[in-house]
Amino acid sequence: MPASSADVGYFRYVPVSPLDRDWGLFVTTVGHAHTPPGAHYPPARHPRGYHFSWDAGRVLHEHQVVYITRGGGLFESQTGGQRRVRAGTAMLLFPGVWHRYAPDRSTGWDEYWVGFEGDYIRRLISKGFFPPQSPTFDLGPDPTLIEFFTQLLDLMREERLGYQQLMAGIVHQLLARIRAAAQAQSAGGTEMEAAIRRARCLLLEHIDRDPDIEQMARDLGLGYAWFRQMFKRHTGLAPHQYHLQLRIHKARHLLAETNFTVKQVSAQLGFADTHYFCRLFRKKTGYTPNAWRRYARGQ
Repeated sequence: MPASSADVGYFRYVPVSPLDRDWGLFVTTVGHAHTPPGAHYPPARHPRGYHFSWDAGRVLHEHQVVYITRGGGLFESQTGGQRRVRAGTAMLLFPGVWHRYAPDRSTGWDEYWVGFEGDYIRRLISKGFFPPQSPTFDLGPDPTLIEFFTQLLDLMREERLGYQQLMAGIVHQLLARIRAAAQAQSAGGTEMEAAIRRARCLLLEHIDRDPDIEQMARDLGLGYAWFRQMFKRHTGLAPHQYHLQLRIHKARHLLAETNFTVKQVSAQLGFADTHYFCRLFRKKTGYTPNAWRRYARGQ
């Protein structure tokens, strides 16, 4: 049986205007992909200049951050040598620097990426904040990074006025998060804190479905009651309530920033019953979905 292909959930490569360049930081591409075990990598749908093979590698004309959220594999660059990468690793790619990376065939991986360029990132590199000799960052599961990538994907889909500048602001935060997390990495943390971070990432990545918390606890190697207690201690909410808050937060964004109907928003977030979604939204926010949309838009 032939090997399957990676599932590129969504990606875009966008033209950049002179105004975007004048801003000092601009985004060229955003994407998310799932590569199952045994799949061909990378997918063949990327345009010339971005596609590469393991044998030949690649040289880009921009910076990129690639964040792995599941699986593991190898990364190699001209300046950083070869390194193992795993879930929670961020790879920073530099323009003009040869590199290559690929998941292990036994595991595959899930990845987010964003490409960007401009005077701002070149200044950070020149000041030594991100040396090309250290292109990987073992950050561990980080729900904040996933949220940044989710926001970038949403903005890229919507293309509302000024979206390039809004995306530049998120990339700025993403870079600061990576820098701060790398600095704090030496401070370590308990195994439970790492498990809670991983659980938060899983809940965020599966925002459109009801989570099986007991199975999640087993996958993390923890007892359900203990995991639930520790999760609430760290976040202030039980796992199901934390997940529900994520869904309501996403619903508020979709209602305010898109023209999706209430039924479409409900379906995107995994609610089979639109009436139940409306009652729940009002209970959590004090507004009906349509009233929130009018309020958020100043109508």
